[in-house]
Amino acid sequence: MNPKIRSESLSLLTVGLVVALLVGCGAPEATPEGVNGETWEKFEAKLEYLRQKMKIPGMSAAVVMDQKLV
Repeated sequence: MNPKIRSESLSLLTVGLVVALLVGCGAPEATPEGVNGETWEKFEAKLEYLRQKMKIPGMSAAVVMDQKLV
């Protein structure tokens, strides 16, 4: 396998696993302090893009900042 493709696949897999741990535990939507709405929307859009690209039917996620769940 081409090293560049392997690296990209590994990166997508890693992001996908992180996303799987981070999105949708049924928690209400919230924007962490210090993160503007536009940045949060871009983050959510990227997660959704990766979910669709990796054909993940659903995900759960949590965001941790300064060792605290936000």
